[in-house]
Amino acid sequence: MSLKNIAIIGYGSQAKTWSLNLKESGINVLIILRKGSSSIERAKSDGFRAVSYEEIEYNSDLIEEISHFALLIPDGEHTAAIKRMAPIVKKGASIILAHGYSVCAANIQKEFNELNFLMLAPKAIASGMRKYFLEKKHFPGAYSLEHSKNREIDKSTLLFLAEKLGMSNPVEVSFKEETICDLFSEQSLLCSIIPYGIRYAYEALREKNINPEMALSECLFETKLIIESIEKMGFNEFFKIVSPNALIGGQKAVRDTRFQELKSLFATLINDISQNKFYEEVEATNLKKLRAEVSEDWTRTEVNQTWQEVFGPK
Repeated sequence: MSLKNIAIIGYGSQAKTWSLNLKESGINVLIILRKGSSSIERAKSDGFRAVSYEEIEYNSDLIEEISHFALLIPDGEHTAAIKRMAPIVKKGASIILAHGYSVCAANIQKEFNELNFLMLAPKAIASGMRKYFLEKKHFPGAYSLEHSKNREIDKSTLLFLAEKLGMSNPVEVSFKEETICDLFSEQSLLCSIIPYGIRYAYEALREKNINPEMALSECLFETKLIIESIEKMGFNEFFKIVSPNALIGGQKAVRDTRFQELKSLFATLINDISQNKFYEEVEATNLKKLRAEVSEDWTRTEVNQTWQEVFGPK
C-alpha cells in the first residue's frame, strides 16, 4: 500500500502532530480549515499547503487527487465539517477519525452513508506522539474497519498510515470499544485520579509543612517514574522490587474501604458511558463555562504555583 496524498481537517495539537509526522514520512499533506482561521498561516509557516473550505468549494481541483480525509477537530464539530465536505469530495471518499465518539454519539456514518468511515486512534497525546516519532520510538494505537466499504484495501491503508505516524501494531477494535476505553480512561485515571491524586497528596504534605519543591517532586516526578517502571517491567515484577515500606504502605491504602469505593465509582462511570448516558451529559454541559471553572480552580492551587516556579517558563 502506498498512500501519497492525504487531507487533514484541522490544525490543533493532534492535527499538527499527524501532519508533521506524515509529511516527514513522505506523504503529501493538505490542511483544510475554516476561512479566516489563524491556523492557516501557522500551517503554511510549518511548510504545509493550507486552504479553506470555501477555496475547495470554488476549486475542487485542490482535492482532485485526495481520497482520504483525516478529521482531527473536536468531536462536536464533526457533523458540521462533514456536511461541508460531503458535496465536494469524491463519492466513497474515506473519512478517517482518531476517536470513535462522533460515530457512537451522533451516528455520522448513517447520515453520510455515501462516505467511507474508518478509525485510526493513537493511544498517546499529541506531544507524546511527536516525541516518540522524533526519537524513532513507537506508541500504541487502535483501528476500526467496522464501517469500511472495502476492508482489505482499507486495512492496508490504515496500517500504512499507522506506520508512517509512528504507531506500533495497532489493534483492531469496534468504534464502541475504542470510545468506551478512551472515555473511561479519561474519567477513571487520566483526568481524575492522576492529576487530582497528585494535587491532594501534595496538599496533605504541605499541611505538615513539607517543603513545596520537595512535595512536588515526590508527588509528580516520582509518579512519572513509577509509571515508566511498570511499563518497563510489568505489574508483578514492579511489586517484587518495591521497598518493604512502599509495599506495606501501598497495601494499607488499597485495603482501606474508602479506596475500595473506587470500584463502585468505576462501575458507575463505565455504565454511564456504555449506556450512552454520558453523551447526554456532554450535550447538556456548557463546555466554555466548565473549562473556565476548572482553570480558575487550578490556577489558585499551590501545587500549580509551585509547578510554575519549578518547571514553568522562566
